[in-house]
Amino acid sequence: MDVRKRSMLNAEGYVAECTGDNIFIVKSGQLQTPPLSAGALYGITRAVVMDLAQQNGLVVSDPI
Repeated sequence: MDVRKRSMLNAEGYVAECTGDNIFIVKSGQLQTPPLSAGALYGITRAVVMDLAQQNGLVVSDPI
């Protein structure tokens, strides 16, 4: 089975999410993820990852 993951872009061309995944980047102690306003879907996994990151001392960046 050849299943490929794709990144989905919003109308402005920015990455919003993947076809079946959320996107997160950890850099310099900060967890970054595309904002809901960019087209990222609010979901349980996204919320749990962001909560766990905060509980473990990471700054969570969810720009508006």
